[in-house]
Amino acid sequence: MKRAAIGGDLRDSIGAFLTVSELRRRNAAHRVEVIAETGTDPGYKGAIEPPVDPEALKLDVQEEGTRQLTARDLIGLWGWQRRTGDVIDFVGQELATRGLRVTPHFTEVQLDGLVTVSAQEANPAGETAQDVPRTDTGQTSTPGAGEDLSRHWRIGSLPFVRDVVTIGYEEPLSRAITRMVQGDFSQLPVVNRNNVLRGIITWESIARAQLGRRGDTIAAALDPHPHTAQEQEELLVRIGDIQRHGFLIVTDSDNLVLGILTASDLADQLRLRVEPFILLGEAERRLRRLTDRLILDELPTGSGVRKTRAAGKYLTLGQYPAVLKDDVCWARLGWPYEQDDLVNRVTEVKDYRNELAHWDMDAPETKTEALTETKHLLSLLKLIDHDPRP
Repeated sequence: MKRAAIGGDLRDSIGAFLTVSELRRRNAAHRVEVIAETGTDPGYKGAIEPPVDPEALKLDVQEEGTRQLTARDLIGLWGWQRRTGDVIDFVGQELATRGLRVTPHFTEVQLDGLVTVSAQEANPAGETAQDVPRTDTGQTSTPGAGEDLSRHWRIGSLPFVRDVVTIGYEEPLSRAITRMVQGDFSQLPVVNRNNVLRGIITWESIARAQLGRRGDTIAAALDPHPHTAQEQEELLVRIGDIQRHGFLIVTDSDNLVLGILTASDLADQLRLRVEPFILLGEAERRLRRLTDRLILDELPTGSGVRKTRAAGKYLTLGQYPAVLKDDVCWARLGWPYEQDDLVNRVTEVKDYRNELAHWDMDAPETKTEALTETKHLLSLLKLIDHDPRP
């Protein structure tokens, strides 16, 4: 039996440090039986309940050798919801303190992607290896305070298509063309029976095969050197490749196809991550312009508002609620809105901005209500603040 025929999650369990262990999670026993009979892992789909706290996680690892959970559930054991640089450092240190390691590192997968926690492996000196992510060159990358978070952004951190349509190496080329037309695909990974990548079929490679009269087979149109990446590789290092080639086939260490990351995926993620900052910046700009008419003596003294203006600086988004709460300022502004309602809206948007200020690696899709509130506030401001005509 080839190692590649066994699912990665099952290989992690088999690779536990315990000499003898019972494989109980994720239908492991049944899957091993099926693999022995057919040579193919049927896989597992289903929810995995996380431990109740970090100590329960450690106990699970001690009893069973490994423990699987999502990256979201892992950082949630310490009360976090998103992976900022500080969170990555903190959780990594907490795991190391308990003698635990995570494979793959929880920065290398999507927030709802699975990771496997196990005991740290002792080195000859009796010390334990630190749980840090590895770069695509094989060298360890140790997160440090103030380090650029981009080093923690991995291929696996982005949502990419995991249910990839592939074509078998022995299948007819006409079938590949049919799948590409029906799915509106520009490429199709070619795999063997164990889903190991053998190459790629593209419209360009098909055209070359037909123009060169090389035949109507997968082999004739195969590009045997597809552009691939692994989930642990740094994202920013590979963006140029995605731009040039339009996609990367995501594989594991055994060259099994895990998914495909396209230029379209990158564009979607860019919009998700940039849009909140554009809207917040626009709302802050309009608030600043609308309140410029207030003279220094009219401003409230709380929240450092008057001091900030006296120093010739712009007010921060966090200071505007204090301005709008002040009855003198509100009357002077003369806005046609309910005062308490607008104060609450600006306060919510301020809180949203504070949450996003660290530009963490997880797109703010979980904050759709706050994003909608920002859009509503901006629409209200636009009605009373008109851009000057060119």
